[in-house]
Amino acid sequence: MGKMFLVGLAFAYPVLLVLTGIVFGGFAFWATLGGSFLFIYLLLSRLGLARNFQSWDISLKRSIPALSLGFLLALGFYLGIIYLKVWFLAVVFAALSMGVLYISTRKTR
Repeated sequence: MGKMFLVGLAFAYPVLLVLTGIVFGGFAFWATLGGSFLFIYLLLSRLGLARNFQSWDISLKRSIPALSLGFLLALGFYLGIIYLKVWFLAVVFAALSMGVLYISTRKTR
C-alpha cells in the first residue's frame, strides 16, 4: 500500500505543482518548487545518501545549453499545439530528426 502511494505521489507531484502555480500564482509555484528541492536535499543528506552523488561531475558548459535547448523545444512543442496546428507535425518531425541525428553521431565511451 505504501509503495503504491509513493508511486502515485511521484506521478501526481508535477501535475499538482503546475496546478499550484496556475491557481495561486507564480510565487506559490516557485515557493513550492524551492521547498521541494530543500526537502529532497535534507532527506538525502540526513539519510546518508548524499555521498552517492559526490562523484557526479556535471559541468555548466554542457548542462546550461542543453537545458536551454530543451526549454526551447518544449516551448515550440506547446506553441505548435496551441497556435500552429498545421505546423505541429513538422515541428515534431524536426525534433525527432534532431534527436536521431544526435544519437547517431555521438561518440561512445
